[in-house]
Amino acid sequence: MAIDLQTTQAPSTASLVGGIVSDFQDLLKRQVDLFRVEMRQTLERERRALPLTLVGLGASFLGLILLGFALVYLFAGLVPNLPLWAWFAIVGGVLTSGGTILVWSVFERYRPLNPLPEQTIETLKENVEWKTNRN
Repeated sequence: MAIDLQTTQAPSTASLVGGIVSDFQDLLKRQVDLFRVEMRQTLERERRALPLTLVGLGASFLGLILLGFALVYLFAGLVPNLPLWAWFAIVGGVLTSGGTILVWSVFERYRPLNPLPEQTIETLKENVEWKTNRN
């Protein structure tokens, strides 16, 4: 009849703490790597979209200028007793006011937009907080 005795000792507290610190450092390193990958992907996507966006904005800008001229000449034809410069001032003022209101509303709506990966940053903060509270 054989008796199986365990001769190994339980790991020491120092080795357990060392393992926890090592695991924490590995986790932190992986999260920083994930943050870098997410930022690289976001910047690459925005870099690819920029040229087409600029071309679209340029074409829209030129189109708006031509539509402004068309409106001025339309109104000048409908009400010929006002000089042409007055119609340019009226149409320009209305378009400038409308554009200003539109841009202001877009900035107000998208002001809290953050291009950083918030979930990764939040996880990093939680891990650092956990680490500092454990010591």
